[in-house]
This record gives sequence, structure tokens and C-alpha cells, in this order.
Amino acid sequence: IVLCSDGVSDAQNLAYEECGEERLTAVVREAWGQPVAAIVDRVFDAIDAFAGEAPQFDDITVMVLKRL
Repeated sequence: IVLCSDGVSDAQNLAYEECGEERLTAVVREAWGQPVAAIVDRVFDAIDAFAGEAPQFDDITVMVLKRL
């Protein structure tokens, strides 16, 4: 289970494009075999790479739960 605030999908780059749910889904799917902390880190890295120098205007919260 991946829970996140709207600040994840709403994160914008300098062209005012939104990160979007599709990008989040792709990042999580790619990292799913890793520990939850690594998945969260990958999501934040993807947001940072997408947003670049654009200022953060909303909170960004991510929680990942995996059943072992």
C-alpha cells in the first residue's frame, strides 16, 4: 500500500507541469522489490528530479506499507 499527500502528484516543475499519479506509479512499480525506506527514497528522488529548481508549494508526504 502506498499512501501519499496530494503534494506528491501535484509537485510542479519550472514549466508548471505536474508530476502526476502515473509517474508516481511507475517509480513505485520499478522499486517495489526494495525495502520500504528505499521505495520512499526513490519517490522523493523522482519528485526532486522532476521539479528541479521549482519551489515546493505543498507538503509532500509518502508512506509505504508492505506485508512480509
